[in-house]
Amino acid sequence: MATREDETSRESERDGDPAEEQGAAGAPDEGAAPEREMTVREREEAATQIAGPERYVLFGFVALAAVAMWLFDKIIARVWDEFAEPPPVLVLSIAALAAVILAVSLYATPRIRTLASEIAVELGKVTWPTRKETYYATVVVIVTSIIAAIIVSAFDAVWSSITDLIYKV
Repeated sequence: MATREDETSRESERDGDPAEEQGAAGAPDEGAAPEREMTVREREEAATQIAGPERYVLFGFVALAAVAMWLFDKIIARVWDEFAEPPPVLVLSIAALAAVILAVSLYATPRIRTLASEIAVELGKVTWPTRKETYYATVVVIVTSIIAAIIVSAFDAVWSSITDLIYKV
């Protein structure tokens, strides 16, 4: 399995100096190897570098619009239901329009967009646990929960027997 350092070293070996690849007149060397096509993984990595954290910001605003549309749909249907039977297509259309207007207006607000971008950048700096660390942390939580349940059950049994003695049940 290749590490990121291996990939980086291979890329630096592969890339070379552009001045070396071109002749003195700036034309490509006749002996230079033709450029190869990018692999799918390289294209994905390039897209990630281009979009960066901004793609998460955009996804957040789209998710906000979806949640707002669901919420507006429920609110509009509930209010409209008080007066008459609401037509579902019209209610959904109004909710979708309101959600899009909300998301676009929030995205167009510089302070909110800057805040969302800064949050995405900071989350990008987070060191997430590995799969192994997550597994062991989960085992610790489960074992601790079982031990706590046993202790609480023991206290419950003791207090239950004490109260039974006091009330002579």
